[in-house]
Amino acid sequence: MEVATTTMPVVRLDQPLAHLAAAIMEPESPVGYVANRVIAILDSEILPIWRVMSLAVLT
Repeated sequence: MEVATTTMPVVRLDQPLAHLAAAIMEPESPVGYVANRVIAILDSEILPIWRVMSLAVLT
């Protein structure tokens, strides 16, 4: 079995503006990057945005 690896940016939510970071990264948010076309997507495209609930997953 082959294991795939990737590098991705992480936005930590233990900061004063965590609510803003979550809102702009949420694909369905009307004030987010997708709605304002900062992240361009096709209607049928799967977005490469993941919500990681534990840092243990990243190590």
